[in-house]
Amino acid sequence: MLPRYISTIPPVKKSTGIPAALLALILCVYPLFVFGGCASMGQQKSRDITGFIRLRKSRPAFSRQQEPSPELDEYLDYYRLAFNRNRYWFGYIKVGEYRCASHLSLPEGQAKGTVLLIHGFLSHFGFFQDLIPLLLDDGWAVAGIDLPGHGLSTGTPTHIDDFSEYGSAVAALADTVAPEAPGPFIGIGHSMGCAALLEYRLKGGEMIRDYIFVAPLVRSTMYGLSQFGFAIFNPVIKTLPRMYQKTSSDLEYLDFQENRDPLQHDAIQPDWVRALFSWNSRIEETRLPPMGLTIIQGDQDKVVDYSYNLKFYQDQLDTLQIYSIPGGRHELLKEAEPFKSMTFSHILSVLNRKEPKHE
Repeated sequence: MLPRYISTIPPVKKSTGIPAALLALILCVYPLFVFGGCASMGQQKSRDITGFIRLRKSRPAFSRQQEPSPELDEYLDYYRLAFNRNRYWFGYIKVGEYRCASHLSLPEGQAKGTVLLIHGFLSHFGFFQDLIPLLLDDGWAVAGIDLPGHGLSTGTPTHIDDFSEYGSAVAALADTVAPEAPGPFIGIGHSMGCAALLEYRLKGGEMIRDYIFVAPLVRSTMYGLSQFGFAIFNPVIKTLPRMYQKTSSDLEYLDFQENRDPLQHDAIQPDWVRALFSWNSRIEETRLPPMGLTIIQGDQDKVVDYSYNLKFYQDQLDTLQIYSIPGGRHELLKEAEPFKSMTFSHILSVLNRKEPKHE
């Protein structure tokens, strides 16, 4: 017997010209592309990435950057990440079988603490290019990492065996920057980056004092239909092409990510989808440990099932704080105004324990 959400789909009329079997196929497979973000299917990125490839192959050890590096300079300039170069660390750290590109920037003067930035699926550290200068100007040190299979890090693009590996990446980053970065440590994650931070906490991580989750992933939208489609087509799917979605109302950002970001990937490994479903089953049976958590969520998010996800955390954490961004889509940190400013205001208010101000 088919699930209720399948059985209630009305039959296709012959006049539509779409065979019922084809429509069923589309309905089952489409939700698997939800995390396609902003890349068209098969789109080639219009940029020479020779320097990026050399940087990844050289895998310099994590250290303070005092000598010029043409490849690193090219990367930092392209993603607008060249902040406080005289107080900047970069290099690769070991995370299991992976080598992950990692960053640390210190503000001028005494830092209030250190913010660890963890990106989402199909993204990379460059995603935080607008948030980083805001944090540095407010007196916070900023650290971040390209998760396994993302950005400049090693690994088959988008592949992961288990979400616990993302948690291991967070732990490795925190341990690596701790000798140079002052406490307290605050973790800010976006989407899957929130899952990585949660995995870190579930594995006993205690270095991070508080957490800010922006549009956190627990379940994706159309979760049940995604599981149904994946169970049917998994044996014959080798890769899933990314499908364009409007995850932000900032059209310039969407164009950059779709057409000019060479660290994006146009295919999704089925292993990642399998790992997501496995992680979902596991955490739904897990009691969360105490954690100071704030969630910032847009009410026009079509990527994650935010109603379910908010309830998941509300049912388990007594001190949870939630900020809603009316009209905000999934990529709140790269949204158009006023949504991005509202998101940033909430982040700074949490970091400094003040009520946000909106004009």
